[in-house]
Amino acid sequence: MRFFILAALLSSGPVACGHACSTEEEFGLHVSVVNGQTGAVLCTAVVTATDGSYSETLRTLDPLSSADGGTQCVFFGAGERAGTYTVDATAEGRESRVTGIEVTRNDCHVIPREITLKL
Repeated sequence: MRFFILAALLSSGPVACGHACSTEEEFGLHVSVVNGQTGAVLCTAVVTATDGSYSETLRTLDPLSSADGGTQCVFFGAGERAGTYTVDATAEGRESRVTGIEVTRNDCHVIPREITLKL
């Protein structure tokens, strides 16, 4: 009898510490790009994340309005992908780079890292 109970538990799939994981994709990188002199948000930047041989151009949703009336753009990437990233941003003839950004994961999803790059 114990064998059958154990077999039923094992065949039911993984259980994450007694709670269910959401089915929504979580992005490991949330990157904002601003003009280093004016602080203006740069929604037209090209943002790339690299981890070893993996490379991805991050994408942004439509610009959002922030509470202070300004514009807010966030570039998202590394969907459900843990790793150690180098993040590059280019816009208006300038570029910026940050290295060693570690994205980790818990039982369900990656843990997002928020980064701001100044150009």
